[in-house]
Amino acid sequence: MKALLKTISKLRYEDDASSKLFHSISQQLRKRYGDCAIALMVSSDSVLSSVRLTLLYDHTGSVCVKEHNVLQQKNCLKIFSGDFLKLFLNESEPAKFKGEKYGIDSIFNDIFKKYIDAITFPIFHYGDECRWFVLLFPRQQQLEKVDIERTLLVSTLIINYIESIEETKKLHEANEWIAGELKSVAKIKQQLLPQGNLTFNELSTAVLYEPYQLSGGDYYDIARLTDFLKDVTHDTVNELFGIIIADASGHGTASAVEISMFDAILRTYQPSTNSDPAGLFNYANKYLFTRLIRNGFITAFVSSYQSKTHILSYANAGHPAPIVKRANNNSIELLSDNIGIPLGIEQGKLWQSSEIIINKDDILVVYTDGITELLSPQGEMFGEQQLINIIQNSSNKPDILLSNIKSALKTHQAENSNSDDLTLLIIQPKL
Repeated sequence: MKALLKTISKLRYEDDASSKLFHSISQQLRKRYGDCAIALMVSSDSVLSSVRLTLLYDHTGSVCVKEHNVLQQKNCLKIFSGDFLKLFLNESEPAKFKGEKYGIDSIFNDIFKKYIDAITFPIFHYGDECRWFVLLFPRQQQLEKVDIERTLLVSTLIINYIESIEETKKLHEANEWIAGELKSVAKIKQQLLPQGNLTFNELSTAVLYEPYQLSGGDYYDIARLTDFLKDVTHDTVNELFGIIIADASGHGTASAVEISMFDAILRTYQPSTNSDPAGLFNYANKYLFTRLIRNGFITAFVSSYQSKTHILSYANAGHPAPIVKRANNNSIELLSDNIGIPLGIEQGKLWQSSEIIINKDDILVVYTDGITELLSPQGEMFGEQQLINIIQNSSNKPDILLSNIKSALKTHQAENSNSDDLTLLIIQPKL
């Protein structure tokens, strides 16, 4: 038993561990009982009337039959049935058989022609009898030497242990497949976000985006809308920009799929020069009700900014209030006047737009709730007020402000890991 346990500990993480383990058992049983063969049989039906032979080491230790997974019930394996099998298939205890009486060799088509006697050990897995460990002897009198209780214990231990190894392998393979699929989803989701630096002559920007897992439910974009409006010509003085940030409820792949559907809906929206940001929400909400995959919702803030008039038109669907810092006096304003309910909650809901002036060098900060809800090791949230303090006391340069915010988040978080996606945009007019 000690040698067997040693073998188990060595082979657990090796390739083809089950076959190597059975080979070791064959050697040890032959040392203990003399020449004997070992076989493993797996039931081929639910009524226990036939078996498939998945493994056979003969009395010299040579492999005669071996499947890649000796515990599998593969349809390609030959099925055996007969009187001898019927006797032990329905036995819940080890059973001895004399070959001369039961014709062991005839049942197995001469595979066992060298053997006279046999003893079968039923192996229970999750309470069901579906496998049998068999010792076969080429000479008479060997059968009586078998320590039945010890062999039953060892065979049950080994086969259930091998089962756990195989199940672990399957779980590992499944996890690898899932990880690959998640990476694919994350890659697709990443393609929905702006690629490269967001650089404009009229605006300075800085972006923080850290998904909680491989893919997340946060979404953002800053785009020059005059590139997409057919009835508007480019004007170096008066360009129109669109700014959006959104957060699908939940975490991980499910929220990434929902926000991807939201992106698809946005791309079908065709605004005109008279369209306001609320119109986008009214349009998106209508189609979200036909596409959301669960009882989720999406919070979002959308705005359009005219570089000549400095007017920021915006609508808010349950999203954290953006923060404006005035360059002339460092004062702070929260855009909290028209926060509506999130998208995907009330069918037929209509949102309203508001306006505010964002002058040259003013700072606009928009973010998802993962920023203010980031937890410290003591369970304290980062909070809106701490974010406001950093914005108010930092440089007006977007890259420096972003660096200060990231540093504060890291200090607050300490060794804690994220529990949500982190997204934050800083926009500053240059003109």
